[in-house]
Amino acid sequence: MVEAHVAASTIGLLPALAFSGSTVAPYVLGKSQISVHSSGATLYGAGSAGSRVARFAISASAGAMLDLSSLTISAKVHNLEAAQEGGATTNQVQFLSPSLSGLIESARITIGGVEVSSCDYVGRTEHLMGIMQSDDVRRSDYASGFGLATDSQKHGKYTTKPILGGASRDVVWQPRCLGILAMPSYLPVSMVPGAQMTLEITWVSDPKICCNSTAGTHKFNWNVSNLVVNVDVISVESSFLSSLSSHMFAGNSLQMQYQNYHTSYHTLLASAIQLTHSRAASRLNTVLVTLATTDTATQKAANTLYIPSSQDLKARITIGEKRFPATEDTQGLSLFYRRLMQSMQDRPPNISREQFETDSFIAAFDLESAPNIQHSGVSTNNAPLSLFMEGIHTGAPGAAGSDNTTPTAVFLHIAYDTLLEVTARGVVVGV
Repeated sequence: MVEAHVAASTIGLLPALAFSGSTVAPYVLGKSQISVHSSGATLYGAGSAGSRVARFAISASAGAMLDLSSLTISAKVHNLEAAQEGGATTNQVQFLSPSLSGLIESARITIGGVEVSSCDYVGRTEHLMGIMQSDDVRRSDYASGFGLATDSQKHGKYTTKPILGGASRDVVWQPRCLGILAMPSYLPVSMVPGAQMTLEITWVSDPKICCNSTAGTHKFNWNVSNLVVNVDVISVESSFLSSLSSHMFAGNSLQMQYQNYHTSYHTLLASAIQLTHSRAASRLNTVLVTLATTDTATQKAANTLYIPSSQDLKARITIGEKRFPATEDTQGLSLFYRRLMQSMQDRPPNISREQFETDSFIAAFDLESAPNIQHSGVSTNNAPLSLFMEGIHTGAPGAAGSDNTTPTAVFLHIAYDTLLEVTARGVVVGV
């Protein structure tokens, strides 16, 4: 049996016996870092603290390409409260997110006038994607953002360092919720209409929703200045660019693939719900479901994925005749937790079991048939996605038998494959 298996196997060359030359890219001439300042206002924030919308027109020299995976946004965040003497800290501002993400309501990217990535509820989506990173990555988010509080050392339970009255802090944020920024392909920005990419971000309307608002000790009077996008630009040989141009003008296209994300909000009116998600996708990869409750001083939509402690939650999704899971609903926190771990594959999230059943609950549905290959998700073009959940809570707050912590909303987070084509006629996005 073993001999037959060996005889039918593929013969491979051992790396130690591979005496071939190195893999090189002589058409790449170099890399440089560019900075693009926001157009229009100089101060940004909620209410009268500054403008609510910031736009960046990102371009490069002729023939250069953008490495979008390197894009970061840097800024200086100011505490507008008066400085205090004698070590008093009652005027401090403490943000609930590691960096700028919690201060932003929505964001989108357009190329050649076509929207290629967008996200609503940026603060919640970035928090969700942040805690699904490893511990080291999450710590680096805090280190390059508002900083990690010195007393915040419990695994996964991190808080930011407050900004004292009259002080400011430099922060850097690398967005995860805009899928094109994780695209492995370089973007030939000079070959798209207008020769630029536009990033637009909208700040929150209420300055309190992203801050610790504990009365008497914390404030929420802030704004942002020195807003800059930093991105790497790759220079390539002119002959290589000429071949790309010839390819496009012959009627062909440059195809780039990436995964986009979408977050939708649904009001929760009962302990059992059925939701239909009408946004169609040719390849839907992952569905994540989170719950939210009424904001408190320190637990808000920007940093809490809530689930009541006394619940018997069950969940499933259907797409046409297909049911996920195929036989029985997912039920029990242990199975929800294991399904989340399985959906992450080789990337263990920064979520302990204790966090999962208090403020980091995520119901995960992995729809990819074969995660190691491309485009193995499920199509929702002809059959919309429906979510079914039961046992979300035990009654109205204050009622007999109630847990007094009834969730008020459901957020649906989906990930789907996107195809971006750059042609001689313009940009086309397919989902």
